[in-house]
Amino acid sequence: MNVKRATGVAVAVAAGTILVVAAVAIGGGKPISTSSESGMTAEERDALHEAQFAAWQQKYEAWIADLDVSTLNLAKLPRKEQMVELKAPPATFAQSVTAADSVVRGKVTGIRPTTEGTWVTMRVEKVLKAKGKPGTVTFLQGSTFEPNTDWTGAVILDSPGGPLLLPGDRALVFLTTHPDGTLSLREPAGMYLIDAKGTAHAAGYNPYAVDEMDVSTLDQLTVAAAGS
Repeated sequence: MNVKRATGVAVAVAAGTILVVAAVAIGGGKPISTSSESGMTAEERDALHEAQFAAWQQKYEAWIADLDVSTLNLAKLPRKEQMVELKAPPATFAQSVTAADSVVRGKVTGIRPTTEGTWVTMRVEKVLKAKGKPGTVTFLQGSTFEPNTDWTGAVILDSPGGPLLLPGDRALVFLTTHPDGTLSLREPAGMYLIDAKGTAHAAGYNPYAVDEMDVSTLDQLTVAAAGS
């Protein structure tokens, strides 16, 4: 079997919900000035910082609600990685397949960013786990966008669990179904990007590396694991 667990990952990673560990807000905007804090008590500084963050968050929510990705040259946008921590993934590739509610392979046709991540719509080429036939699926991934420092442009904010999928990208994804019926990407062991030659590559901090594996072989391994 050519799927192996990678070692030396610098952050705690996992299939599951992203936990924000940064003490500062993500996103653009210029650094908060501390020149007005001289003479303040700790409680007063905390209150000021909370008010500043609330104002920033409100501005960010309005910014991303108005963001029209169709006007952006997505392939040329700068990218940076989120400061997040993820839960530990299953011990093996087979266990990762078992833990997923569905596994599908397809091509991204659209994205809709939010403050909590990005909704990705994919035209499904093949269903590898779960009932159903190829069609369209929409799921949430942790990657999203943030404004640049002067709020005049956008930066792609990639989750370590998997880079933001863009329209035209082909990928094999492992998904979780939530009680309300929505789907989300299992991070980090939930994404394999497929290049123009049909070769699959483990994405982000996916610990199950693929050594130049063609996608049909990955399909077979996934189906075998789902049936085991």
